[in-house]
Amino acid sequence: MKCEINPAIVDFRSQHIRFDLLIDGRLQSYVPDVLALMHDGSITVIEVDKGRSKQPEPQYRAKLDIVRDICADLEWRFEIWSERTLAPTRRVRDNIAQIQMQRFISIDSVQILVVSRALRENGGRLAVGQIRTLLGCRLGAGDLVRGLMCRGLLELPLDKRIDHKTIATLFTRCVSPSFEHAM
Repeated sequence: MKCEINPAIVDFRSQHIRFDLLIDGRLQSYVPDVLALMHDGSITVIEVDKGRSKQPEPQYRAKLDIVRDICADLEWRFEIWSERTLAPTRRVRDNIAQIQMQRFISIDSVQILVVSRALRENGGRLAVGQIRTLLGCRLGAGDLVRGLMCRGLLELPLDKRIDHKTIATLFTRCVSPSFEHAM
């Protein structure tokens, strides 16, 4: 769910590629949890460490070190996300769930243009209520605001309750997939 709401991620695939590795003379496979295409055109390979690897710790770490080196050779990033850093609090988990549910909501190019222009004219910051007004305050306008985050237009703080006073910011920079730390 985190990949679906991160404006820095353009597209992602779960368990999309396989690395075949030679470790201690034995062929082993590694399938990363996520392969992400970032807003800046770069690729990030993501391992979600659930803290319960089926492999002994040294073997698992050796595998990740080799994959990290391969990624560096390919000029890809390699990141390990823990479940705790993905959603450290119930509020963050709830906000991620609420935002990602709007990833397929219908948003037309006029709505994107109107909100984008208003954000630029206001220093890249508008309250959610102001954006809802721009969208005609119609039923579901709050869902449209959350959908705009999934589209990579704006960012909402994940660590606070999102309401009409919440400040949305224009997404103008490329950030790492663990972007909530910068918010």
